[in-house]
Amino acid sequence: MKNSRLTLIKATYITIKVLALFIIILSAIAYYTPVKVLNEVYDFEKHHFFIFSFISIVVFFMFLKFYLSLTKEEGLLNKKITNIKKSIIKHELENEKMHSNKVMNISEATVIAKEDIPSLKFDKSDLPMKPEELLEINSNLKTAMVLGNSYKQKVKVFFKDVVSLRYVETTIWFVGDNHVTLKEGINIPKNKIYKVII
Repeated sequence: MKNSRLTLIKATYITIKVLALFIIILSAIAYYTPVKVLNEVYDFEKHHFFIFSFISIVVFFMFLKFYLSLTKEEGLLNKKITNIKKSIIKHELENEKMHSNKVMNISEATVIAKEDIPSLKFDKSDLPMKPEELLEINSNLKTAMVLGNSYKQKVKVFFKDVVSLRYVETTIWFVGDNHVTLKEGINIPKNKIYKVII
């Protein structure tokens, strides 16, 4: 049904195009002789009218072609948009599922001395976090960095290594794009930080 409609539109478009071209050529042959063409070119007013008419016809057919190409690809375009929306929704549902299934509870976190952090192993995957949680963590990390550098105030940083959820109570010296540097130059991957309590 859709293919036959597109074929009909395409056939109509070609028919209009051929008919318009035929009328223009026939009109030019019937009305303009070489002498008349020269007279028209020399006549300033008619010359501009002729150019304006020609440009109008070209623009009309360009927009007609553009409109028909949009109509022709509308189904394909809508399919692509629908697929993108579906993949976004699927990704959000997976994130929500991972977030709801996570068993990390800060009351179950084990304390660790900051000197023992370099011996821990971290994988490269991100923790399942909501965007608002990531914003809160980033904000708290920046605040903790200011407090650590200015007032030597300690904060609790909850993070996950390959074994379990842990926390350390320390000052934060630096917050980078990929890691957080604690006192004495010890690093924790930023994507493994679960919560920061100031």
